[in-house]
Amino acid sequence: CGKVEHQCISGRCISNMFLCDGRKDCPLGDDESEKNCVSCPENLFRCSGKITICLVREKICDGARDCYDGSDEKNCGWRFVVSLATTFIYCFKRNFIF
Repeated sequence: CGKVEHQCISGRCISNMFLCDGRKDCPLGDDESEKNCVSCPENLFRCSGKITICLVREKICDGARDCYDGSDEKNCGWRFVVSLATTFIYCFKRNFIF
């Protein structure tokens, strides 16, 4: 497997970004095992909560809840949204989930 890949027990290689994401990508599900999900690789964000989920940085503060507890959308500052249907500009706190 490559430097940014995880080798499944079966021998299959998957991207590290699929480790601990709440979905079994390895044939035996070992990419979601406790052994592999205690912490996240340095370049990934770890969701808060009992279940370890690791996210790529692009998923943080993007307006979509990817962590079960929504921790990827907390403490994000402000977000400005321009509606094309009206002439209004809306300002939402970044932790507002659409």
